[in-house]
Amino acid sequence: MKCKNCGANIENSRGVCPVCGAVVVEDEGVSLGNIKYDSAKYDYAPVNKKKRFIIASIAIILIFAIASFAFFYVQNLKIPQPEMSFTTGQGIINDDEHIIYAFIDDSSHLEYIHGVNLYEGKIDENTIKISKPVLSDYQYTKSVDEGFRAIFFDLDELNLEEQGNYTYTFQMTFSFVGDENWYTYYETVNITGSTNLDVTKVIFDYSMLDSPNVNSTTASSDPLDFVYDGYWYTRPEQSQDKFTIYSLKFNKDGSCVITKYSKSGEMNWEVETEESTYTLEEEKLSVDFGNNHKESYVVDTKNKTIAVSGTSDKKVLLMQRKNNTLKNAEDFFGV
Repeated sequence: MKCKNCGANIENSRGVCPVCGAVVVEDEGVSLGNIKYDSAKYDYAPVNKKKRFIIASIAIILIFAIASFAFFYVQNLKIPQPEMSFTTGQGIINDDEHIIYAFIDDSSHLEYIHGVNLYEGKIDENTIKISKPVLSDYQYTKSVDEGFRAIFFDLDELNLEEQGNYTYTFQMTFSFVGDENWYTYYETVNITGSTNLDVTKVIFDYSMLDSPNVNSTTASSDPLDFVYDGYWYTRPEQSQDKFTIYSLKFNKDGSCVITKYSKSGEMNWEVETEESTYTLEEEKLSVDFGNNHKESYVVDTKNKTIAVSGTSDKKVLLMQRKNNTLKNAEDFFGV
């Protein structure tokens, strides 16, 4: 018979192959050591490659589906953006300053403005990445209750054609009281190249300027009327790269509104507004700035001026302006 391990011819009486040393048992195959092999019992079918491909494809699809579901689920868990509404438009302030503005309808929960840009055309969160702002140097005003009132840009910088029609979009980023997140809003406004509309009372808060106890007939003949007309700016104070100036608005009931404009280095201007009181007796004006700080002034009814008290050698006059604006503060410093 033949050795099933190496194929050598061996005698039937031999139990070991003389060539390879394998143990030979007739009709029972070949034993290699203690491991027996029988080709009839242990032949395996070839692997079905098509079946493996199908299983792998199904696994990839399932993984993608689970990942997609998880992504959209997380997106839907984002904190909803607080609702904000704006009134937009264009107009004139300070007699000749042409502006485009966004009036904040309710700013009671608004804490900080983190940036405002003006884009040409209609822009939203999907198209912002391919656009560049035309203006970024914004200004804002506050109401006497310290809430943000209006945000505006000087349109004179864009050199618009008077007969043209234009579309711009405000991109405004805010944060709110008790919320560390920043939220961005887009507000589109259509304007023309020129306008004569005075929007002073939209941009600036006049809610405290009129006293309900004042008789209009009597007020018209009061020689001190000029004191209550407009805003009085103090002498600009500059120390190296620090700038400070105040505007004062006097009401006939003895109250006044003090606005402090301050700037340090390249940082943006800070605007603080507060209510206070003053006294006016025999042309002597005393203003309470708070924290035990009072300033005295002399009122000249003949020349209609207010000067700093105690400057006999050279009068230091307060500067009167029609409106209370950051632009006025910058103009006094020449910045």
